[in-house]
Amino acid sequence: MLDSTVEMVENYLRTDRTVSPSDRERLMRRLCGQPESDSSLSGAGDRLLRRSQAAQMLGRSVKSIDRLASAGVLRRIRFPSHTKSAGFRLSEIADLIAGRTQSPTY
Repeated sequence: MLDSTVEMVENYLRTDRTVSPSDRERLMRRLCGQPESDSSLSGAGDRLLRRSQAAQMLGRSVKSIDRLASAGVLRRIRFPSHTKSAGFRLSEIADLIAGRTQSPTY
């Protein structure tokens, strides 16, 4: 399956308020052919954060988050049907905090 198709389905499921995060994770795992995980934290990495939330977690300004995204350290994820809104994956923020990703100094 194309990555764009998987991303489209994932974004659609995120907008459907009737699908819980755990159900969304389970559906995406089955769709991608991955085994189901018993860990309740495994879906936390797929959660999208707003710029202000990412900045607060990293202890940086929103402008610094924009710079990290421009530098390619963080990937902006566009929200469906929004032309300007974007979020950042919690897993990428957690990687920066844990030091698994190099962050330039801003």
